[in-house]
Amino acid sequence: MGPLNEEVLITLLPETLVPSTATSKLQHLNTWVQDCISSHPTCRPPASLRFRYPTRLLCVNQPGDTHIHLIETTTTTTTTPISGPYNVLSYRWGAFQPVKLLKLTRPTFLTTGIPISSLPQTLMDAITTTRAMSISFLWIDALCIIQDSPADWASEARTMADVYGHAHLSLAASHNIDSTGGLFPKRSGSSRGQPIPIRFPTNPEWALPHHDFQLVEHNFWNNRVEDAPLNTRGWVVQERILAPRTVHFGFDGPLFECRETRLSLTRLDLSIGQSARRLILPVRARLERRPRAFAKYWAAVVQYYTGRDLSFGSDRPVAIAGIARALQAVAGKKMEYMAGMWSRGLLRWLLWEAAERGGGEAGRYRAPSWSWLAVGGRVFYDTDLIQGFRYLKTGAHAKVVKWRLVTGDGTEFGAMTAGYLQLRVVLIPVDIEKDGTVFDARLGGESLSGTGLGRWILEGHLSWSWDAELDEAMVRRNNQQGGSIFAMPIMETAPTKSSEDVCLYALLIERVNLRGQNDVYRRVGILTVFGTTREAKADEVLDRDKTAIRLI
Repeated sequence: MGPLNEEVLITLLPETLVPSTATSKLQHLNTWVQDCISSHPTCRPPASLRFRYPTRLLCVNQPGDTHIHLIETTTTTTTTPISGPYNVLSYRWGAFQPVKLLKLTRPTFLTTGIPISSLPQTLMDAITTTRAMSISFLWIDALCIIQDSPADWASEARTMADVYGHAHLSLAASHNIDSTGGLFPKRSGSSRGQPIPIRFPTNPEWALPHHDFQLVEHNFWNNRVEDAPLNTRGWVVQERILAPRTVHFGFDGPLFECRETRLSLTRLDLSIGQSARRLILPVRARLERRPRAFAKYWAAVVQYYTGRDLSFGSDRPVAIAGIARALQAVAGKKMEYMAGMWSRGLLRWLLWEAAERGGGEAGRYRAPSWSWLAVGGRVFYDTDLIQGFRYLKTGAHAKVVKWRLVTGDGTEFGAMTAGYLQLRVVLIPVDIEKDGTVFDARLGGESLSGTGLGRWILEGHLSWSWDAELDEAMVRRNNQQGGSIFAMPIMETAPTKSSEDVCLYALLIERVNLRGQNDVYRRVGILTVFGTTREAKADEVLDRDKTAIRLI
């Protein structure tokens, strides 16, 4: 018998009735939302997140009206009273968005309104659904952010924690690759996702509370939501995490997700048997009880977020800022946010590893080299290390003296234009040579050989991981400058009663050739040294005097 395909695994669950009409589906949706609001404390916005309406909303509360109207909540001239909840739309624009809020169209949107018939199908369906829920207001980015105003875009990007955090419901067009597919796509043929009713004969020897059951796809949620086109996008990560509740529209009808449950029209709890992690924004009480939960949560967010795509690499710092704002509001100002990391335990946060080499936009600055925001592709953290579970000697080899970030809006969450860390560190020279197609790197008398893919291990005790491909230009610079690449030890584990294993964690850094400055470096990778004991020659290398450097 061959290996099982997990996509055809089934789960046995009690049978329930599946509503078939659009009206009954919306009734179920309203029921889910109201149950969540009334009985889920976790789904309520944290008290630290002060309620305010988005800068602009769409008024959609006239069911027979052929137009919707833009209102600006910060002005007192609007004739539309603003009260009650609002929905938000989460969707993919695609290659073309025919109707957008622009400087030129803003006066018309505010007065005459926007013809609903001019909008793509997904936006029209969002209006229809919001009206059917008796909600008066809807937020859609294309129509609520001035698209040809960089200043307005930057200002509104800073408010995403509020926009999504206080929304009544997020309407997610999960299965669409653009805005034309609508919220209610029609599948040709039968749906693999539909439950299959079955009946077992009554038998007193079987410990079954029912005899009517249905077979459902075991990985239903992953296949329909986690792997859906919408959720491959980086911007959507904060939309899902920040919204208290989301309904995912797709071929199998609406799927409901909040911070406490997942439901389908069969009223089954789809949390059963699902492997996908729910990155629920932690509450302050949980962080106070379990301080390590903060580090574990952020490391999971970074790994999940960096595995998603962005059309523009320059959005990488901005598209996660809403989560960082909300998390800081929960954790308190003692947690300073800095370039995708946090001031508490900063040395540990520096020890990220890039799964892919390179990926940054050439010629465009977006973060200091020591931040994972500077690279493209997925980034990983060692969760045990980042939570401090190991016995660490963190101050022995490196010390942060001060740091500075320059952002466009003057806040720690804005787009960065410059930044540095000033440290006192131990520097260990790294020799790199090339023999044919093989690079050879040496540290402290040890050598490591590989094939130029950026990471390789020799004898089970040295692991090198370069942020970009190791190339001849780097080797040439290192040789010509009498050594420009160094290992910068950050911390090491200490042996315990149960284990003599020790591990040294270091950054790989390269001296930057700036006139009159010999103390400026950039990160180029990470080095991990594994062993069972520290030899005398290692002590001699690591215990040398510290050097003051600036890491940019």
